[in-house]
Amino acid sequence: MESAIPAIIMRGLKDKTYSKRKAAAQDLERLVKGIRTEDAQVQSIIHHLERDLCLSVDPNARKGGLIALSAVAIGLSKGVKAYLNAIIAPIITCFSDKDAEVRYYACESLFNVSKIARKEVIDRWFSEIFDSLCKLSADSEQSVQNAAGMLNNLIKDLVASDPSGAPNFDMDKFFALLVERIRVVSPQLRIFIMDWIQLLHGIPSLDLLYYLPAFLPGLLSYIADTRVDVNMKARAILNSLLEGVVASQALPEVTPSGAGTPVAGASPGPAASASGGEGTAPESESEAAATAGDTPPVVGILAIAAASAASAASAASGSGSGSGTGSGETADTASPLAADVGVSVQRPFDVARIVPSLLWACCSQDPAMQANGLLWISGILSSGKFKRALVPLADRLVHGALLCVSHNLNNIKNAALDVDAALLALFLESTSGAGSAGRAAIAGGGGGGGAPSAAAFPLDRLIHELSQLLTHGAEATRLAALEWLLIMSQHEEGAFAAQLGRNSGLFSALLHCLLDPSPRATRTAIDVLATLGSHMGPKWFRRCCECFLQMLQGDKKMMQERCSLIVRQLAMTLTPESVFSTLADILTEASLPPGTGSASASGAGDATPAAGDDTAAAPVTESPAAVAATVAPAATAAGAASPKSGRAQPRHFALYGTCPPLDLAFVESLVQALHLILMTSSECARMRAVLRATDDRAPESAESASLFAQLFRCWSHNAAASIGLCLLAGRFLQAYELIKLCSCDMDVTVSFLVDIDQLIHLIESPVFTPMRLHLLDIANNQSLLLALNGLLMLLPQSSAYNILKNRLSSASAISASAAAKLPAPSAVPGAAPVVAFPLRDHLDHQHIEQFIACQQSHSAVRSLGMSTCCRPAAAPWFGWPLD
Repeated sequence: MESAIPAIIMRGLKDKTYSKRKAAAQDLERLVKGIRTEDAQVQSIIHHLERDLCLSVDPNARKGGLIALSAVAIGLSKGVKAYLNAIIAPIITCFSDKDAEVRYYACESLFNVSKIARKEVIDRWFSEIFDSLCKLSADSEQSVQNAAGMLNNLIKDLVASDPSGAPNFDMDKFFALLVERIRVVSPQLRIFIMDWIQLLHGIPSLDLLYYLPAFLPGLLSYIADTRVDVNMKARAILNSLLEGVVASQALPEVTPSGAGTPVAGASPGPAASASGGEGTAPESESEAAATAGDTPPVVGILAIAAASAASAASAASGSGSGSGTGSGETADTASPLAADVGVSVQRPFDVARIVPSLLWACCSQDPAMQANGLLWISGILSSGKFKRALVPLADRLVHGALLCVSHNLNNIKNAALDVDAALLALFLESTSGAGSAGRAAIAGGGGGGGAPSAAAFPLDRLIHELSQLLTHGAEATRLAALEWLLIMSQHEEGAFAAQLGRNSGLFSALLHCLLDPSPRATRTAIDVLATLGSHMGPKWFRRCCECFLQMLQGDKKMMQERCSLIVRQLAMTLTPESVFSTLADILTEASLPPGTGSASASGAGDATPAAGDDTAAAPVTESPAAVAATVAPAATAAGAASPKSGRAQPRHFALYGTCPPLDLAFVESLVQALHLILMTSSECARMRAVLRATDDRAPESAESASLFAQLFRCWSHNAAASIGLCLLAGRFLQAYELIKLCSCDMDVTVSFLVDIDQLIHLIESPVFTPMRLHLLDIANNQSLLLALNGLLMLLPQSSAYNILKNRLSSASAISASAAAKLPAPSAVPGAAPVVAFPLRDHLDHQHIEQFIACQQSHSAVRSLGMSTCCRPAAAPWFGWPLD
């Protein structure tokens, strides 16, 4: 086919000198101006320029072709619109040329074409131009970078200065490209991308927030850039976007997508499966990879459009503000651009779509990203208008915040505490039922800002997340999780109890917190268990005590260090009578019969509901592996206290079950520990008063007798504790009988002598002041003197022996002197006789038989060498309370 371009012009365009190529291009421009109305000839010229020059193997020919294309555009002037696609296509191809000068001329050519075609270039080729500029802005040649910068500035001016205020390029295609390019590491490219985001955010008619979930992860990652200019620019843009989010309108209703959208990086492992719902955004491989904490979550453009279609249509109220792009891939959704020229339309913002990105930032390894993620969450919560939308995501938000409360940087720790406090206020508001004034104030903030309902709060998923955090290595995180559980147990007892029945992992995790190194964590866990016990009844509290005893049996260190703290805290939270009575009943019933061997600590029988237990609504089906799962290291905040290596995982305890047999040596040791707590702790002062029955002249009360009988059955497993209990309750004759049995019918072991030694020191404490004063009652102290002298005879020569001997010697001397000087009782008219414990100092043969049976069981076990539980070397001393 004969060329429409004269041969002389073609030779000039292929020349190696720039001046000749430029002169030939000017000749071609004049030629085109003369034939601009001849469509066939113009198309032929453009075709020959592309085929013979732009696609030539000669670099000079390609340079000439690029100059010629811009000359054709200038010659066509306003008529260039009809040929724009044919002109720009070869220029875009040359952007990837291996020759740097060709790339430079391509930038120059498109610059000239864009100045002629202006808006048409943006509408038709914006995405391709943007993609090419991304590559050229980091070109190896500085001249190409400069040319690309000039072209980029022109394109930005064309986008920003569009008289309609509404660019008409394919937004879905562009933002898909932006999301792909935003992951670059080159500082030049990052600044280039942020410049464009900043520009588009400044166009009122362009709803940039609609696409925010897609590019927010990449933008958040820029904060970790070591370049100061990149870092500062990213912070400024993020602050501007946050202001836009806070100022936007919330969705009128909670979308189902928020309730089931998986949160990348926030809760790996079992938590993710437990919180599944009907999320509309499909899980991608990138979202799964984001759980590793290194890769940001990716939200596809089409997924965003599909997930937000219903909410956008509802917000538009059927006004038809936009339509689909016609690409065949995207559903008919509301357009992010204004339907009418110059009209600014902002759709309600679905804040739930950006929560995965924010939580990914909170769980990242960079402190700046963590701080900004928390800043965004705090800003969104404080705005008030998005509360309704955030309620279904509360479990993930709490998880992300609690991971950061243990950070070693104060700004991140304080930000996490602020978020935690805001989420806690949201929970209290949703469960307690805010007043009408509060609801009106919230509702005034936006369509989605009404007070959330209790039914919408994800209690089950939140409790599951918190139960996993109870095994986290950082103390602050465990404490915060326990505080949440305590408040939830106080405000949502029914839901909490129901979840506890379905998830025995929570029950095991709470029990495991009794072993926590932090005393505060132990106290809080006890408060949670006690609060639930008051709601679920005595059977549930008994089950807690059974599991507690099983843990004590398997952990000698816990027996020595935590037994006193746990029992005293329970006594303070509930009542000492209920705690000691329950423990005494369990120890009595679960003690091994003689000759059956040591108890297995495996917890056999935990899965079997107790006979007659009407609270056993359903069998527990959760796997213990799910309970033992800890927070993945990738989700641990950078700088936070890392999980302790070798930290014990929670042993699984079924909520409904029976206590397996307990080792007799363990029971003996535990009874001594409980006895010391009873005798020394201030929490048990009232209980000691009940046992003593303060009115010495009145018969023993039914309450005192019942409590003594209940305790004595259990205390019989420890001879010294039994004697001490009888001395406290004024049953001196029974104490003397026990002492005789100990000396005649049982082995006097080292542990028994140690316990007696402790008892002697206890007798010198303020707890036994009434008993010591009873030594002065000459008429009624015979049983007490027999008991104390019997103890003296049991003791070897030691400090305890000397203490008791001195006490008895002093009492005998004082009593003898007083007896000689006092008148007869009848000589003092109207005076009541000095009588202490007269009506209760008697011998209960049933108690004696119980004591003998228990001690025989212990002797049989010791003789067979069947004990597997070692007594502590020295029982802890708790000090003397002032009764």
